[in-house]
Amino acid sequence: MWDFPELDEEIRKLMLDEVSLDEKSNDGIYPGKYLNEKGRKEYPALLREALTSGNPDTFTQVLSPCPGPFWIPRYVRRNGVEAAVPKDSPSRLAEGEFNRYYMRAISIRAISQKQTQVQVYRAKQVKAPRWLDVKVKEGDLRDPQVVLQDLRSSKGTATQSGIPRGPNSGLSLRTVPDANAS
Repeated sequence: MWDFPELDEEIRKLMLDEVSLDEKSNDGIYPGKYLNEKGRKEYPALLREALTSGNPDTFTQVLSPCPGPFWIPRYVRRNGVEAAVPKDSPSRLAEGEFNRYYMRAISIRAISQKQTQVQVYRAKQVKAPRWLDVKVKEGDLRDPQVVLQDLRSSKGTATQSGIPRGPNSGLSLRTVPDANAS
């Protein structure tokens, strides 16, 4: 279960504005690696619905099961070996993208409130947090303008800032009033 304490109507609107921005960009909305033709076609509307009134869990339910109507059954790995699409693909895509749009919206809110920092926090408890090559940890402060640009430019790939920490990190961002705000 995810905890997004700032998920209000303003944040949802900002998330949807970011989807619109992505739709107008050259690389569009990130549809994950394993959606089939039907999945790619329906994904933008399902994403918008989730950002409008859902959460990562409800979004995962809509995209499930895998294999299912939205997913290719198999793919070819980098080493050329064919494999089944991971069964957790719906949750990885739904949680990852919902959280990325949430963090983009949080960054925009912070910038509009003239805050110079956003804070990393644990939005979801996970069994095995990713701490081996820690670049980002709970409580870290980040510049919202840098984070926003990083998230916008790294769709479907790791970010330069290290937030989010990848699938199953459970990390997100929140606004924090700071002494530099005016």
